[in-house]
Parts: sequence; structure tokens; C-alpha cells
Amino acid sequence: MNLIIGASIVGLMEYYNYQIYFILEVVNKRVVPHIVVSVLFALFISIVLFVAAKMTKQTNKSDSLNFFQKFFIGTIYNPTLGQINLKLTLYRYSTLMTILCNYLVIMNSLKTPVNIYLYVVTGLQILYSIDKLIFEYNLLSSFYLQKEKVGYWTIIQHFLQPSINFLPIQILLVKNISVNYIVLSIASILFLLGYICQRYSDITRYRYETSSTFKRSYSGLRFTEHGLWSFIRYPNYMGAIIVHLALILPVIELNLESVQASWPVFIYPLYYIITLSHRCVRVSNEGQSQYNYMWDHKYATKWNLIPKIY
Repeated sequence: MNLIIGASIVGLMEYYNYQIYFILEVVNKRVVPHIVVSVLFALFISIVLFVAAKMTKQTNKSDSLNFFQKFFIGTIYNPTLGQINLKLTLYRYSTLMTILCNYLVIMNSLKTPVNIYLYVVTGLQILYSIDKLIFEYNLLSSFYLQKEKVGYWTIIQHFLQPSINFLPIQILLVKNISVNYIVLSIASILFLLGYICQRYSDITRYRYETSSTFKRSYSGLRFTEHGLWSFIRYPNYMGAIIVHLALILPVIELNLESVQASWPVFIYPLYYIITLSHRCVRVSNEGQSQYNYMWDHKYATKWNLIPKIY
């Protein structure tokens, strides 16, 4: 439904010749002002949420966190504005903005010579983002929706994600990279493997949470040991990391000069590696604080993302 509404709005703007491409110009050419505005707007929303939580007494007085930690991490799991769930709204905003920016790039590039890498990377990002909206219900079993509080950290991530996702495309727009079909094939296969890993894992997790067939108990603690979850604790996060690593392969040329010129593109997968690895730690800390020593029985393995390594 969100995708249909968004597509309808864009279609109407195109039909009435509204200058929608200014969004592409902001993300592509006015990066610093866009980041500054995002930081300030996220700060404003965080202050409003923090003050609202204080006024409605939704903060936990026994919490050992100080003021700055509470402001950064948040104090409420699912803040609302009337009937609007702010956490889901932020999630949809970053996803829809990623789709819109990539769509505008494709439409704008139709006026120039064909850039196969550009079409592949933008197309795969759109596909991945549409998938996130279609399977949004999987969030019902996710740490993000159930256990992650909304503070400055969560808000700023969602505001900056469209710009971070745009980094490999930004490089392709300014560099004329000759097409290597072997690299293109490897990137596509890795993307597909990562996507299958994440989607299959999320569906397995969701069924585990909602169906008695997938539920087991050990001293009152439910745990997952089906499919990819039997090899690592967070195969859905590993799949997401593989997806984003695959999308930078067409941008990288194997020479020092090219790497030096394209180094910002590494921020794109590094962002997801850091944030998802950190989420693994937060999920584990949450589980250990709730179940103590029994937490290790929740999974069939002790490795978070890479067997025998991490």
C-alpha cells in the first residue's frame, strides 16, 4: 500500500510537470547541506520525543543510563503521533526515498548513452527496497520493531540511509567504467545469494514466532534452530551485508588510482557491516539480560555472522 501511494504521488508529479528531479540534485550534488539538514531535523525529532516521554512519564527511572545515553538510544520502543507509528514511518521513509532516488536516476539516464552498471545497481536497489515493503510484516518478529528504542541514533540512521545507499550510484554517475560482464555476473549472483539468505531467514524467523510448529522450549526459553539459523545466529543480517557488498563490485576497478578516486563508496557496505554487527551485540545483550545463562540455549550455534570467526 505504501509503495502504491508513493508511486501514485510520483506519477501525479510527473504528469503535472512538477520539478521532482530537484530531489536527485539535492542527494547527488548538495550532499553536505542535505546531511546537515538531516542531522538537525533528526535532532529536533529526538528532542520532541525525549520531552514527550518525560512529560508522559514513559521513562524508566530505575534505568542506569544517563541523560545523553537516553537521548541517543531513546526511551520509548514504539512512539506514536496520533495513529502514526513513528518507527514504521521512519522505516518507510528511508525505503521509499531509496526507491525514488534510484527511479529518478534511471529516468534521467535515459537521455544519455546506456550505462549498464548504473541500470543494474539502481535496479537491484529498487528491487531490494520493494521487497522490504512487501515483506514489512516480517518486522513483527524483528528486534528492530520489538526491542529497539527510538532515539537520535535510530532517527539519524533513517534520514541518512537514502544518501548512503546513493553512494555507489553517485560514483557511477561521474565515472565512465567499462563493463566487465564477469564482474557483473559475480555481483548479480552474490546479490541473489544474499537476498535469498536474508528473505528465507526472515520468513523462517517470522513463522517461528507465529506458528506453534516452529516453537520449542528450554526452561521457558524459545529458540530457533531451523534452516540457516542452525549455522549462524543472525543469517538475515549476514544476507543483508552480502547484498550491499555485491552492489559495490561494479564500482570498483582493480587499480590504485581508481580505488583512491572511489574510496567513498566503501562507506556504503561499511555502514551496514558496522550497524548490523552492532545490532547483533545489542540483541545478545538484551537476551542475556532477560534470560541470563540460558541465553546460549536460544540458538544451535554461538557464531553471530561468520562461522568459527564471529
